[in-house]
Amino acid sequence: MQTAEGLAYTRRGTFVINGDRELVTASGERVRGDAGPIVIEGGEVYVDERGVVYSGDSQVGKLKTVDFANEQALVQTEGGLFKDPGDAIVKEESATVHSGYLEMSNTEIIKEMVAMIEVQRSFEAYQKVIQTISEQDKLATSRVGKLV
Repeated sequence: MQTAEGLAYTRRGTFVINGDRELVTASGERVRGDAGPIVIEGGEVYVDERGVVYSGDSQVGKLKTVDFANEQALVQTEGGLFKDPGDAIVKEESATVHSGYLEMSNTEIIKEMVAMIEVQRSFEAYQKVIQTISEQDKLATSRVGKLV
């Protein structure tokens, strides 16, 4: 993406066409192709599996797909964009593009809910153990100075 602050990267593929007929993100950042911004000439827009963008029967650009040698160095910014501070090391990639699809979450909701309930129950059990130990401690301290 070409933002006001410079280049940014995204995994989101929800693009629209702005008033200048450019392919942009929903928040207005221009999508950069291999040869700069992608301008839609007219007709129906289609993206093939290699990332080539077609407008009607004409090829109007190719999505620039990249990978990073050090993904942990990327800095996440607003709108789901990522910036490379210089440590991520961009490398070209020939990714497969799936037009008309959105990437789903990589978590399974049911599995995560079950895990969360298990953690909550463990926390409650530990809380009860701590409360019992605290009560035993109070009882023992109160008995220390008494004569029988």
